[in-house]
Amino acid sequence: MRSHNESRSHTPNPRKRAVTRPHISAPGRSRRRGLTLLELLVVILILGILSTIATGVFIGQTERARIAATQDLLRELALGAARYQIDTGQWPPSGSATDVTIAAGVVTFTGRTRVGAGLLHLSLVHSLSGDAFNPFPTTWNGPYIEFRASQLFPSQLLGNIRILDPFLNQVHYVNSDDYADGTTFVGTELFPGARPVGASTDLPANSPFAATETFYNPFTIQLYSPGSDGATAADPFAGTEIDDINNFGF
Repeated sequence: MRSHNESRSHTPNPRKRAVTRPHISAPGRSRRRGLTLLELLVVILILGILSTIATGVFIGQTERARIAATQDLLRELALGAARYQIDTGQWPPSGSATDVTIAAGVVTFTGRTRVGAGLLHLSLVHSLSGDAFNPFPTTWNGPYIEFRASQLFPSQLLGNIRILDPFLNQVHYVNSDDYADGTTFVGTELFPGARPVGASTDLPANSPFAATETFYNPFTIQLYSPGSDGATAADPFAGTEIDDINNFGF
């Protein structure tokens, strides 16, 4: 027979109510919701803007690097030509060969064009004879410069190899003997008055040579690259457009 206390302990208490405990998430777990379409479009737009900016910066840096490399190339060519002139007493011939005659070891260039700098390349690397071991002129003491294969456009014709700038445009060369040729080797003249459309800056008005000189670099050589657009002004202002790169000194 159970005691009164035992019977009472097992009797349900109608006053007690079930306690519902709140749900507790596992540690570190949080509720996440997906991106809305609007938010996704905003993200795509931001990425597109950043990509455009990065591309523009890269292209700008690449072009500046090519311009600097072209300027260095022209300086090297000018220095090589000056060394050639010191040794031989004359500047390398202008332009490139279009017709060559070789007789008894003597090379004669019976045709030339202003296009390119093939004869400059030949003069600096092989001498005008095309043979560094039997040079012409005999006082030739080169080679005066070295080229990488990527800097040259080859040709089977002696004196016709083209020198390329980092934009893969031909470098053009003319020496002072041919400035006033009037036909094949027109030198680049100082602007007599108003500058041609798209031309770069002329000599400053206060330059002591502005009123007396006719040509840039009047007693030496002219070198220029048509720059990034691959085009330049017509003669006698070739090499003077805004994007052209030259050794004219402006």
